[in-house]
Amino acid sequence: MSSPKDKAIETLAKPLLNGAISYGAYRAFTPDFSTLTINNFGLNVKVPYSVATTLAGVGASVIAELLHNYILPQVADDRTAYVESRVLTPVLGAVSQLAVIGAMSTNALQRVNPVSIAAIGAGSEVLTQYAWDSFIKPMWYPDSAYNM
Repeated sequence: MSSPKDKAIETLAKPLLNGAISYGAYRAFTPDFSTLTINNFGLNVKVPYSVATTLAGVGASVIAELLHNYILPQVADDRTAYVESRVLTPVLGAVSQLAVIGAMSTNALQRVNPVSIAAIGAGSEVLTQYAWDSFIKPMWYPDSAYNM
């Protein structure tokens, strides 16, 4: 069991890592580097799609970490909560990418491939979890029960 401080660090740091992975994945796998004109919410601002996917990745990861660290452990036993969070996290990443991009502009999902955006969302969540468990957590907490 990790301490409240460890949970807070994980809840804040993993979304930043996810945002960086989302940005890199979008730039690597999506050939269209165009901008998205945000015409909802009373705005008329041009934002690169890569920035929009980064923000969506950070938002999805924050929600996933809150679920994993604080909500699911209250409603399920540890093992069930762990499995549920690992299944829900990629789905949440895919849905949030599509939702944020779609909410920003009325024609955004017509201009980009929704499958690639969803794949970036799900894949970045999985890669973030792998990088966190395999590299970052062992560096921050060497020889700790937190690594188990």
